[in-house]
Amino acid sequence: MAEVPRCGTWTRVLVVTLVAGCTTIINASKVSAQNGGNESVAVVAPAGANAADADSDASISPDAIVADAPSSDSSSAPAASSPSGSQAAASPSSVLIPRTAAEIEADEENVQPWDFSPYKMLVWVVSDDPRIDAATIDAPLRAYLDRHYSSIWRVTIADAPSAVGSTAARDLSALDFDGISASDPVIAVKRNHKDALRIRVAGNIDEYVGKVYATAGMIDAVTRRGEQIGDKTIEGAANKFEAIDGDALALQELWNDEKTEALLVPRGLATVLDEPEAKLVDLPLADLVSTAIDRFDKIFIVVVDSNQLPRRVSVVAFETLMHYFGDVVQEVSVTASDLPDAIGRALSDAFLPELRIDDAGLKGAQGLIRAGGLILDEQSPGLVKEG
Repeated sequence: MAEVPRCGTWTRVLVVTLVAGCTTIINASKVSAQNGGNESVAVVAPAGANAADADSDASISPDAIVADAPSSDSSSAPAASSPSGSQAAASPSSVLIPRTAAEIEADEENVQPWDFSPYKMLVWVVSDDPRIDAATIDAPLRAYLDRHYSSIWRVTIADAPSAVGSTAARDLSALDFDGISASDPVIAVKRNHKDALRIRVAGNIDEYVGKVYATAGMIDAVTRRGEQIGDKTIEGAANKFEAIDGDALALQELWNDEKTEALLVPRGLATVLDEPEAKLVDLPLADLVSTAIDRFDKIFIVVVDSNQLPRRVSVVAFETLMHYFGDVVQEVSVTASDLPDAIGRALSDAFLPELRIDDAGLKGAQGLIRAGGLILDEQSPGLVKEG
């Protein structure tokens, strides 16, 4: 059991607190402890607060983070029998597939103790140079990350979805959850539909809805992504798709037609439909942002800007549980061979360890560090030190 840091130490952490048997997640950018009144005080940012408001002194020193640790430390950790970060991660070309009910049940039955549970990390790569993508940097970046985090990280490296990539390339600091999930296709059903209460999943569409209008391009894209996971009919919902002769604006205007029951649209458009309000039905498709959020603890968005010399690497971490974006971290890459290491350094600095508070009182608090039992290196950024 670890104590919350004392003696005025500031450490960037993600605080997870346990209250009355229910796990409550607190959006935290800092944890501070003071000795003046023999009190330990958790200083937390309110939900939705901008991480840029956090004091820059809270940043973990990159030099301390990337200090080399003997590879034997990781291999001798208690989780040595589990797959390494490289072995456990999917290939860059793999498709993010929604989990089945059996997979979810298996996960629930095999929950690891908090302090022996590695972080599941997804790295999304965005680059303005076609020679730089997830496939080209996968091996060297994974080698770098495995040297330092093989016991506590399980890493998947993939190219970012196009909607996320285009937004990140323009302004990484402007990303928010609504923005990155806005391109996910959903079926918007009118709330006043006679069977609205019965329509909960994609499989209900074929049973209760007569037609789902969409643009031809959207229908093609959605059925293709359904085919990637082996279900081109999307649980039968595709049987009701009907293409209109027009664009997205014409499709939106159909919502005002009393005869319209449902539309196939991006989530961002569905949220602004009103009179009546739309009930959103998620679809089981490949490469959804919502799928990534369901499968990973943290998502790092990496932007490589080759228009500058030296290359600039920018990284932001997205905490999937709280839909919270951290600070943007930047590194430079002088040579092409140095790029994976530059990305690795930026990932290290953007990483926020998680601390679960199990016992909190007026004079102190005790808790567990996520994957703390797997950490043997004193310089690990996943270690929240006391004092």
